[in-house]
Amino acid sequence: MKQKNIDPNEFDRIWNEIPDHGELDPVQKSRIWQNIDHKTERPKQRSFYWFAASIAIVLLSAATFSWLKYYNQADYLEVATHASSKIIRLKDSTEIILGQYSKLRYPAAFGSSDRDVFLEGNATFKVRHNGKSFTVNSGGVKTKVLGTFFKVTMLPGNTEAKVALFEGKVQVSYQEGDPTILKPGDEWWYTMKTKQLKMSHDESIQRKNLKLDFKNTDLSEVLQQISMMYGVKITTAKSVKEGLKITGTLYYSSARESLEEMGFPFGLVVKTINKDNYEIE
Repeated sequence: MKQKNIDPNEFDRIWNEIPDHGELDPVQKSRIWQNIDHKTERPKQRSFYWFAASIAIVLLSAATFSWLKYYNQADYLEVATHASSKIIRLKDSTEIILGQYSKLRYPAAFGSSDRDVFLEGNATFKVRHNGKSFTVNSGGVKTKVLGTFFKVTMLPGNTEAKVALFEGKVQVSYQEGDPTILKPGDEWWYTMKTKQLKMSHDESIQRKNLKLDFKNTDLSEVLQQISMMYGVKITTAKSVKEGLKITGTLYYSSARESLEEMGFPFGLVVKTINKDNYEIE
């Protein structure tokens, strides 16, 4: 069988017509097949079909790869912060306070058996128990839980990592190292350069590890973060002006103290309904 080779430059041009999202427009399909047909001689019908099938497989494989790449990118969401912390609520009801200058990447929908998120910087997590494991991946450190309240911190350059547990139980490991089980009040600290692991226990660990940073942040966002950190419900009276912006840092103390500290510059009054409910007026 006599067959002409497709010119490499021409083939590259055909190949590059495949869109990134993996779907070929009917006009593109027709033009690509016409180019293939013009560049081949097929004295034997069967030989042509084998050749055409090979080209079709190559094109289909490329389109599938492009579609998978597009799908994987589109299936993940990413949130980044600057000078202010930010609250994130996942579809599984997990609540996260993403610390300042940090980044969180997570799937738009979790898998059937696990929940994996990827963190740069620091974040505080309240994970809802639903029978699926929840894993925070950060620079080689894996913090795995079923349902708990904890904070993960990865220092810039992935040089040191810290996990502080406030409630529940977590399993922490670095790369392929042996996992460590933490209980409330435990703090796990690992230095990558020296491969040194330190453990400590302090009942007041929340006070030492939790803080909220705000810079020109809406009052509603600030109240959401305070609500999550202390596990309380906060409402605002109609008399509270809309559009209030908060700047500053709130360190862990109590829900009422944090609310009073936040509201003092604006003359806001904190009313205690009960130990789990507060109103700002």
